[in-house]
Amino acid sequence: MLSMNQILFCLVKWMLFFVVQVVK
Repeated sequence: MLSMNQILFCLVKWMLFFVVQVVK
């Protein structure tokens, strides 16, 4: 089972990835 910290980390990582794609 995932912990809250792992879930938040994944969400932040995906949002950063999305922002990078948009900036390009």
